[in-house]
Amino acid sequence: MSEAGPGIDALHGFIGSGKTTLAWRLEGTLPGMRFSSDEWRVALYGADRPPTSSRCTSAA
Repeated sequence: MSEAGPGIDALHGFIGSGKTTLAWRLEGTLPGMRFSSDEWRVALYGADRPPTSSRCTSAA
């Protein structure tokens, strides 16, 4: 059997479904690194999100 080359494993699911917990466990058993956009946003902006242009606002 041949070994697979480099790749990306992505986790997707509902809020509170255990994605982060699973990612922490996998990080300890697999080679590579874990990337969390939530952690980057908190590091960049703090606990409060900045306003985004993607929010829908009504001009009525």
